[in-house]
Amino acid sequence: MPHDLSEAIGRFGRERSRAEAEAGLLKRHAPDDPAARTLYAAAKAGFDGLIEQLLADLAQHHSPDLSPRFRAALQTAADARGAFSAHVSATLRVRLPVGAKFDLLATLEAIPAALVKAVVDSGIAIWREVHQASAERRRDIATRLEAQRWKPWAEIPAAA
Repeated sequence: MPHDLSEAIGRFGRERSRAEAEAGLLKRHAPDDPAARTLYAAAKAGFDGLIEQLLADLAQHHSPDLSPRFRAALQTAADARGAFSAHVSATLRVRLPVGAKFDLLATLEAIPAALVKAVVDSGIAIWREVHQASAERRRDIATRLEAQRWKPWAEIPAAA
């Protein structure tokens, strides 16, 4: 479980960054792949919805670890994220030359099964911090969390 707020927010940021990097790779190596856009949109919606749910739970002082809706949102986001990464890996395996960038592909394929737990733990760590924070600190935390929303597909450049 993340020990502090910065680690928890960092987890959300890492997932956003990884997904956007994967989208950039697909835009370079499979620019006309409609499934990629659909899967990215589903993962983006899942994580953006998760952030909205977390912000709502935080505003209402509800612990996200007790919310069945929050847990369902986590599962949906993690499943969509995993499906997108699996598609990226499968697509790049076909499009890249034999032996090229297999360390990258191994990383994509290693999206951890513990993703849901890591994201749940991060949400709970954020909630704990907000629960004990002043109003000004809560606004700061909400702003940091809102910054973790994913970019739309159209705004992601193709990887160099």
